[in-house]
Amino acid sequence: GADPELATALPARQQVRRSSTTIGVETLNEEVLAKLLAVLPLGVEVESVLGLRDVLVPIGEPRIEVKLGRLRRSTIVTVDVSVGTRRWATLRATVQLTGDAQTPVLVDELEPGTTVTDAHVQMRQVDLDSLPDNALVRADQLVGKRIRNRQRAAAPLRTSAAEELPIIARGAVVTMVSAMPGLRVTRKAVAQQEGAKGATIRVKLDDGTVLPVVVASAGEVHVAGIARGGAR
Repeated sequence: GADPELATALPARQQVRRSSTTIGVETLNEEVLAKLLAVLPLGVEVESVLGLRDVLVPIGEPRIEVKLGRLRRSTIVTVDVSVGTRRWATLRATVQLTGDAQTPVLVDELEPGTTVTDAHVQMRQVDLDSLPDNALVRADQLVGKRIRNRQRAAAPLRTSAAEELPIIARGAVVTMVSAMPGLRVTRKAVAQQEGAKGATIRVKLDDGTVLPVVVASAGEVHVAGIARGGAR
């Protein structure tokens, strides 16, 4: 049998805990493809993604942030991998795109302030390498919005060419909400600007105080930086 003195001299069994994990190329590819699918014009597909590699990170909740360069047949992508507050890796990849881009353009030149309808828009084939930065790629990004400045017909448009319709008009009486956990205070105010949902505008209180607020809905605004994290 085993020598009891020798057995007691052996070191205790130690449990090894993993302190790191690997984010594989497949996972990073999926994140890049998901980001691309949201912005690719109709008719354009991803041919390949080159340059990514496995990333070793500590155990935790990893965050993967994908930043796209200007859309071209060879598009540069930056992928940041973070855990907690620390960025553990920054990768650069090249995405090869293929196909003929179809993007929305205006049928006729429109004046500033015009609300875009389906009749104003047609899809047009354009060279992917000639698209401007932040180009509109779907008709629903344009229809129902308001033209901000004069736009030429038949030309690709940037996302800044149109804006959401305002749901609060200048001079309208609105309810201003200031909220924090367990407390909600409302006051009446007068909008000094028009604004769409999510826009920051100024309102004036009855004592003459002017404050910046965020448009929450038709007739309601939230004090900037307070109400959104407030009462549930």
